[in-house]
Amino acid sequence: MKYLLLSLCTALLFSSCSTEVSSGKMAADTSSSAVISDKRPFSKSFIRIKKGSEEYVKVLRLENDFFESRMFFSSTGKPGTAFFETSSGEYKVEFFSASTDADQDGFPDCAELLSEDSRKNFIARFVRIAETQFLKESPAWEKSQRDCAGLVRFAYRESLKLHDAAWISKSGISETKDLPQITEFFYPQIPLLGVKIFKTNEGSADDASTFGEFADAATLMRLNMDFISKDLSHAERGDVLFFCIKSGNSYSYHTMIVTEKYPEIRLIYHTGENGIVKRVNAAYLSESAVFRPAESNKNFMGAFRFKIIH
Repeated sequence: MKYLLLSLCTALLFSSCSTEVSSGKMAADTSSSAVISDKRPFSKSFIRIKKGSEEYVKVLRLENDFFESRMFFSSTGKPGTAFFETSSGEYKVEFFSASTDADQDGFPDCAELLSEDSRKNFIARFVRIAETQFLKESPAWEKSQRDCAGLVRFAYRESLKLHDAAWISKSGISETKDLPQITEFFYPQIPLLGVKIFKTNEGSADDASTFGEFADAATLMRLNMDFISKDLSHAERGDVLFFCIKSGNSYSYHTMIVTEKYPEIRLIYHTGENGIVKRVNAAYLSESAVFRPAESNKNFMGAFRFKIIH
């Protein structure tokens, strides 16, 4: 079982912890788990549930030694606010309804990366994983999925996983080991969604039938991302550029991932079936009639950002 880490004063190894009030959020879905870790370098540590909060918290395991205490817990399934008393102060955890979709984007809030740190960590991993495919395509990336949208799906899914030794061995990707993990959850234990992490049809966030394991480029753009701008200067690292090319009565889509913004915008993409992964400066495409990322290009749909981080 993977645990969300809610840690108090973990970095204060050589000074005593000052009393403080900290807080966190997690889904009230009974399947999400967390651990509060409290360290007191020079005195005895403790963690306990404050009276009146028992209805919200199910304690799974409690570990104590003199300098550090850890409480592993999950929600009872009831939304509400629980308070924990620790040797370092009071800790508040808000258990929100698992089916809540406060931003009305079609994704349950519990399956989104709500903290700024996790969003930054996801973007760093997403970009790094995509870039590694330029050097050597991962054996974990199915050959039948190796196209432009497939690169986006692969980097997205792998970024949501726990990057431990087993993951490195299976994926063949060691370049993310220096990057911080996300903290809300790890694939495939995504709250409510599990492995069905892509929105595939219109519908409410709590309708499981509107999610699946696969989404083509058009569906990624339409249901899984938010439009940012057709002005490339507004795109950020980790955003995805979409192009739509009409051929007769049919349309084909192409995607590119923004990997750097400064000192110049850099992109990475797969050229398509039986193709390769390419890294280019955006300026390289300025003369392309089809793939010029500019407002004047009718094929350019704009820059988009994943809903789970926006």
